[in-house]
Amino acid sequence: MSEGQAESISLLNRVRPDRPKPLFLLTDPNKDPDDLCALVLIRSLQEQRFVDLRCVLVTLGDLTMRTRRARFARSVLSALGLQDIPVGVGIDYIVEVRDAHGNIDSAATEKRRVEHQVFVETSLDGPDACVEIDGLSLICRELQRIDDHSAVLLINAGMPDVAALLKTDSALVKQKCSKVVIMGGVESEPDARGFAVADRRAYNNLMHQESADYTYAQLQELRIPLVVVTKEAAYAAAAPRDFYDDIGDTGHPIGISLKDQQMRAMQHLWEGIHAGRLPPALTPKWFFTTFTDVDLETSAGQAVFDTAGKNALSFGEIWRLVTKFNLYDPLALLAATPGVDELLFRPQVPEGVVTNVRVLGMNEIRDAVLVSNLFGALALESLNSVLPLKTRTDDQTPQT
Repeated sequence: MSEGQAESISLLNRVRPDRPKPLFLLTDPNKDPDDLCALVLIRSLQEQRFVDLRCVLVTLGDLTMRTRRARFARSVLSALGLQDIPVGVGIDYIVEVRDAHGNIDSAATEKRRVEHQVFVETSLDGPDACVEIDGLSLICRELQRIDDHSAVLLINAGMPDVAALLKTDSALVKQKCSKVVIMGGVESEPDARGFAVADRRAYNNLMHQESADYTYAQLQELRIPLVVVTKEAAYAAAAPRDFYDDIGDTGHPIGISLKDQQMRAMQHLWEGIHAGRLPPALTPKWFFTTFTDVDLETSAGQAVFDTAGKNALSFGEIWRLVTKFNLYDPLALLAATPGVDELLFRPQVPEGVVTNVRVLGMNEIRDAVLVSNLFGALALESLNSVLPLKTRTDDQTPQT
């Protein structure tokens, strides 16, 4: 652990809450590495008693894929010593994409379906892991077990399940939640009521825009404090390349898998950009600006970019240019962690918004270097710990 990482851990001792906050996580693991990174960081935050992870609800893909993702999460949590955290499978949701006239766009629908079924092959897969098929019942049960106004709901995925929860039992959510944190985005202008509107470009919103629109609006109707973490914040607090090298060097199976998975995820992203499978905003220029230090304002940098843009460089050559990574879900986790949130961030109410919504963008990070150091320190602490954590004392409903 570097000196900066050690200092970041010492700062946590100053902001630790008297009691850990009940944390409810919605995620879509093993599509991108940052979902797995968030689970790794939770292990350390749980051990240091910042959070009390109550359950994990998994979405993205058809029922078979959602169940596979849930079993993967269950397997990872067990490998991290969090054997007694229940994991549930999210609900079915509509995948169809419709055009401006309300007709199904077959090509766009198939593109979305394929994207939602992406699952990176990994030795951490847990085909026999026990999960709860009815994830909504799981989250309701766990909410009922905690004190009023104590829960933090962290949404690092699409929102069909959250929307369903709000439609079926909004009173329970209002009674139990102290804050909701979404890895997403808001539009630049509020609606006529002064409500923040779900951005139609943020991936977790786009995964099921109708649910995102409802979730953002209903949380504001219920006056539940909402923090929205944007991708621009993740760009501003990017982790250095050695983040994955260091956790791979721990020798922990999860660290090794993450290091390998990150390269494959970047290759999938780069090839998806060239194949036109991704949103139009994700261009080769965006990739270079986001993940490399190649200066596109210089002739040398432009020459490298032009060669890459023609697909003349192998991905191995592209990979060597990568110097930084965006840890979207881990950043949202830190924004959901009591004490840590105020230490690192100062989210702002968007102009014109009259509700209790704050947005964490690129200018709302107090110290990007500290955030980056904390990413590395928490990950190393988690992966260098081998003893299981006793995290729960209440009775558990049998899983299936």
